[in-house]
Amino acid sequence: MPGSTPTLRDMVKAARDRGQTLRQLAQRAIDPETGQPASYSLFHDIEHGNVKRAPAVEHLRAIAVALNRPFEEVRQAAIIEYLPAKIDTKALLEQADHLEAEAERLKAIAARQMEGEGAGERETA
Repeated sequence: MPGSTPTLRDMVKAARDRGQTLRQLAQRAIDPETGQPASYSLFHDIEHGNVKRAPAVEHLRAIAVALNRPFEEVRQAAIIEYLPAKIDTKALLEQADHLEAEAERLKAIAARQMEGEGAGERETA
């Protein structure tokens, strides 16, 4: 499907078209951050359109590993597939990127504050 972003279902079907079985995909589907697997039944349900909402982020990371695709690409495919068509997907993705960047900024601020508090506690000891 040149010129358009594939859905998660398209990605799974493309892997199947290349000769991969759902069992093979499920065996490789392990989230590198949590160790959480994505099951055979999840791949089956995705392929057959039986998933009603986007899988959890740990499952998306596992699916990305199984499909040998970047996580962000798999995440965007899930957003496109599972959000209602009336929503402006591009604007939503931009908003999600903005929120992720803001969350990282806030984490960095919190980490610096925690380091500063730790230094203050060492000075009073």
